[in-house]
Amino acid sequence: MQQSPPFNFGLVVAYLVPGFVILWGLSFHFATLAAWLDVPSQNAPAIGDLFYATLASVGFGMIANVFRWAIIDTIHHHTGVKLPRWDFSLLDQERLGGYELLVELHYRYYQFFANMLIALTFAYVAYRSTPGGWADQWGAVDVNFIVVCVVLFLGSRDALRKYYQRAGELLTPSERG
Repeated sequence: MQQSPPFNFGLVVAYLVPGFVILWGLSFHFATLAAWLDVPSQNAPAIGDLFYATLASVGFGMIANVFRWAIIDTIHHHTGVKLPRWDFSLLDQERLGGYELLVELHYRYYQFFANMLIALTFAYVAYRSTPGGWADQWGAVDVNFIVVCVVLFLGSRDALRKYYQRAGELLTPSERG
């Protein structure tokens, strides 16, 4: 049986990157977190700060994933992306590699797009909730935030639909007699 490599790019983009965005958003309100992310130009980052920031990013990415499940999945399922009924007993050794490939090609991107939507929304609210943040003039940052969120939402919808459709071809019993 082949084992997965210790580094999985799909998991990095699905959890670590959105988690880092949440960490960055929290740094507007917590000096310790801001210190983890602040790197003076003449010094290399402290290994402890890098470790804490990475660990916190993974944790926040996992939290974003739960909000993704509760919010984005629900919206997609109530607006036409049908939750499939798969038969996992069909997932034998012959199909396992194909299924894992579909997860990496579609589901991890879905997780990234949707988790990043959650993370960016959190970071945007954190940014705006700084003293005077809501009173600041609205402009390019706000327009860009909305545009990126719309694109992430549409991208998540497309990736989830493709994942359901293509994985369903592996995990739905054939109607051929």
